[in-house]
Amino acid sequence: MKYGNVINSVNVSTNGNVSIVQSFVCSGDTVENNVRVERKSAFDARIEDVVEQITNDDLRTRFNALVQHVIDRFGAMRTANFLSYLHENGFFDAPASTRWHLAYSGGLLEHSVNVAEQMIKLAVNYGGASVESCAVIGLFHDVCKMDAYVYDDVTDKFKWNKNRLADVTNDSEHGELSVKRISAFLPLSDAEKAAIEWHMGLYDWRLNPPRNAGDMTSEDILDNIKAMHKRYEDTCNQYSTVKLAHIADMIASQLVEKD
Repeated sequence: MKYGNVINSVNVSTNGNVSIVQSFVCSGDTVENNVRVERKSAFDARIEDVVEQITNDDLRTRFNALVQHVIDRFGAMRTANFLSYLHENGFFDAPASTRWHLAYSGGLLEHSVNVAEQMIKLAVNYGGASVESCAVIGLFHDVCKMDAYVYDDVTDKFKWNKNRLADVTNDSEHGELSVKRISAFLPLSDAEKAAIEWHMGLYDWRLNPPRNAGDMTSEDILDNIKAMHKRYEDTCNQYSTVKLAHIADMIASQLVEKD
């Protein structure tokens, strides 16, 4: 039996991966070869390039495992574009704080991985969120911090950055800034947005007296805080992800990351 021409059919997945299936034409019939050749997309390569630049072996392995859930949630193209944006703007080298926890280069990444892992554990035990959503919320809840601090050669410590990115309109912005930055690349669900926005829980700056009240009276300040507390409580009741994210953040920062 003689085979004729080889036919290559190219299939492109939603993630941008390319698979080539070889077929052979024999006496007018097409016989599909059992060998499927998978080729990684350029987006997968970009993701791998970012991940490989994480110098801590353990942290790189853990981050990479969590990123696979992000790819499952949003696809390789969106994930690659977002990770490139984070890499270009210092996310992977930033500290988690100036003095409270993980106040060293790479601390923000370590904290983010810790929160994602703790949130997944909570969701597995108590429900309320998918593993994919936990990975997204945990890894990226603090992208608001990626440009918040700069290293001071004089004190050998990190300090507040006075020259932040152009999207910062209020230095007090926290969770809501993270939502804004992520949403420019990834289509978050309402539950994911709520969890990231309110992950600080009752420590959120909007639930406490403002640092600079301006022309606001004491009555105005109290009314504003009451309204924000009502909004926070309603959001907690609507989305279980808010509680999971806050508890995971507290476990990570107050237990896992304490010396």
